[in-house]
Amino acid sequence: PMRRQGTAWDVARAALLLASDDAGFVTGVVLAVDGGSSLGIAPPLPTKAGTES
Repeated sequence: PMRRQGTAWDVARAALLLASDDAGFVTGVVLAVDGGSSLGIAPPLPTKAGTES
C-alpha cells in the first residue's frame, strides 16, 4: 500500500499506459488504480491535526 491518497494524475497515467503501444499485449483486464488498498491490508491514511477521519 502506498500510504497516500491517489491523485487524478495517477489515474491519468494508467489511462495513458493503456492507450499506448506499451499496452499492445494487454487484453481483458481490470486495472485497479488504488495504490494497493484493494488488498485489504492498508493502514489508515494519516490525517491532519485537528480533523476527524
